[in-house]
Amino acid sequence: MFHQIQIRPEDKNSQRFLWRSDPTQNPEVYLMDVATFGSTCSPASAQFVKNLNAEQHASKYPDAAKSIINRYYVDDYFESFDDESEAKRIAVDVRTIQKQAGFTLHNWRSNSIEVLNHLEVLPNPTAKELKLVDGEKLERVLGMLWNPVTDELGFSTLMRSDVQDLLRSESRPTKRQILRCVMSLFDPLGILAPFIIHGKVLIQDLWRSGISWDDQVGDPIFTRWNEWAKMIEFIQTIRVPRSYFVNATKLTYKNTELHVFVDASEVAYSCVAYFRVVQDEGSMDLALISGKSKVAPLKPLSIPRLELQSCLLGAQLLSLIKKEHEIDISRTILWTDSRTALSWIHSDPRNYRPFVAHRVSEILEFTTPANWRWVPSKANPADEATKWGCGPYFTNNSNWFSGPNFLRQPESHWPSIAGKVTSTEEELRNSVLLHITTYEPLISYERFSRWERLHRSMAYVLRFAHHRRSSTKLSDPLEQTDLLAASHQIFKQVQLEVYPQEVATLKENSEGTFESSSLFGSMYRSSMKKVYSEKTVESGIPRQ
Repeated sequence: MFHQIQIRPEDKNSQRFLWRSDPTQNPEVYLMDVATFGSTCSPASAQFVKNLNAEQHASKYPDAAKSIINRYYVDDYFESFDDESEAKRIAVDVRTIQKQAGFTLHNWRSNSIEVLNHLEVLPNPTAKELKLVDGEKLERVLGMLWNPVTDELGFSTLMRSDVQDLLRSESRPTKRQILRCVMSLFDPLGILAPFIIHGKVLIQDLWRSGISWDDQVGDPIFTRWNEWAKMIEFIQTIRVPRSYFVNATKLTYKNTELHVFVDASEVAYSCVAYFRVVQDEGSMDLALISGKSKVAPLKPLSIPRLELQSCLLGAQLLSLIKKEHEIDISRTILWTDSRTALSWIHSDPRNYRPFVAHRVSEILEFTTPANWRWVPSKANPADEATKWGCGPYFTNNSNWFSGPNFLRQPESHWPSIAGKVTSTEEELRNSVLLHITTYEPLISYERFSRWERLHRSMAYVLRFAHHRRSSTKLSDPLEQTDLLAASHQIFKQVQLEVYPQEVATLKENSEGTFESSSLFGSMYRSSMKKVYSEKTVESGIPRQ
């Protein structure tokens, strides 16, 4: 594909290189006229040219141009149709458009012989050798296997020869060999998540143990490895229909619901999605769409936090499915068996600590609290990917592949929590109260130029404040107790202004933290000095 794209003359010098077959000769200078395979910009340039060519023919072939823009993976074209006549028409138009840009399509595959005949694939001898219609062989499609006769997808367990020898010999593997084996299984849709995730958990345990790459594993890991490796042969028997619903039409997806189940354990968290369609006659049917799983972080997290992580993973998968499908989804429901996670999702995220608050906020970007429901663990298919038990159950009748049975029943039979979702105090953010106390003086002593006037004025103010609780009249002459109380009030006010921290310390510790009485002497002198402020000097009254 890259070599069909010519480079502009002014850009060819960026692909200049030297070559000589004899070291004694001068090198020859070459320029690449076309896009280079392996260059970072070549894939983007190829996609741009492909889409530009489709747009130029969109007026004549609108459906084919749309397919070229949206249904390509690099140089591979994938498309599904409702009937054979539509498939033949668009396939011919796509081939015509692509040929205009030099992108000639080869190796056509279809589950319809009539479509292949229309594309004139069968008369080609090479195509006859590659055509797989006898049901014995599987065609490779983006790393997966496809049987065009039964229209089912399968998985390849063909690994490197050294990995195959390791599995057959049952010898003790090394950390490097286990990693090579686990990563050899290609599962883009997450259909094998209940199996592959436990291989990744095994790798994480090896990493946590600190074993070197070429050291043989210990007995506990070796036992778990044998249990996991024995399940690889069952992967070859798994068959998943390529079509969600066999013989489906556009009317089949008229009432389509999207259900996502999430779950978590101490070692992993996962999610799985299903389409649920309600037929006109009232029957319900389910189809597995995709799954996703991740190992738990090395840093231990509580089960409620891991459950919240699985809820976020499910919300992200839901958003991806809605984005990549053209099906009009009428309803979306997400299921979890964690009451704590449900409580967090139904609450204001600002009430919780950052870990919970940030993840709940992201969940609410894709969903609403009304989309979430509770399901018991036994009916949760995502539970199969987080708990190993006796090993994954690899049959089409398992809960993971077939979906929960209650979704095939009316909604009145679905599980639910009695009453409303109860709130939880777990992960609540600590409330911080900032209390500031300000002291407002009864009178401002800076308004007075003489101590006597300040002293007597304070005494009258205090008498007025307490006259309701005593029989003293405001017109009576001041007594010694009135003047003493006024002095104490003035000194207290000045000390609060000059030594606020010391006064607060003394109040907090009733036994006192200052042993020396010199502090109180200095406080008294500073207080008296504060009373005779600079205003007394400005008024012409000398300091005393």
